[in-house]
Amino acid sequence: MQEVTAEILIERVWSYAEKIRSGEIKASKKHRWAVDLFFKVLTAMQKMTEGLLKQ
Repeated sequence: MQEVTAEILIERVWSYAEKIRSGEIKASKKHRWAVDLFFKVLTAMQKMTEGLLKQ
């Protein structure tokens, strides 16, 4: 059995969230809100990291 690494878990969560976002996976309103928040947080973290690297 393959060891589950952090990278594998991230890929699984990302794929699941993308499928919910695209409508490929049916989800409740709360799940869609959670997915939207997930991507908003990731975008904010990316912008913050880019800003820190420019300094």
